[in-house]
Amino acid sequence: MTGTASSAVSQLIGAARKFVPRNGPRPLHGSIEAYVIKEFRILPAETSSLRYVTRPGSSGFIRVFDLTKAAEQGVTIKRFRDLDRHPDLVTCYGTAGRRGSVSLKREHRTATGEFRAQ
Repeated sequence: MTGTASSAVSQLIGAARKFVPRNGPRPLHGSIEAYVIKEFRILPAETSSLRYVTRPGSSGFIRVFDLTKAAEQGVTIKRFRDLDRHPDLVTCYGTAGRRGSVSLKREHRTATGEFRAQ
C-alpha cells in the first residue's frame, strides 16, 4: 500500500471509530468477573448474563447489570446513562482499572426507593 492509500485507510478507520460506541455493554471478563464471583458469591455460570457499561470520560467507573433481567422488562441498555432511568437493573457499581484493580459495591433499594450500598 502506498503512503497515500495507507493514509486514506487510516482516515476511514478513524472516522468509523467515531460511530462505534465505546461505552456499550460488554460481557464481564478477567478481573471484573473474578471480583463478582469471589466478593458477591455469584456462580461463574450466572455471570454470563451480566454486562457492564463504562461512564464516558471517567477513569473506569462502571455499572454492572443483568442483560436477561433487562430484556424481561423490555429495556435495552446501550449506554451508561440508560441505567439512570432503570436503577433497579444495576447489580453493582464501582471502578475497574486498566491494570486489573476492581472495587465494586452492591446496591439495594430502600423503602423510599433510594439506592444504598450494601
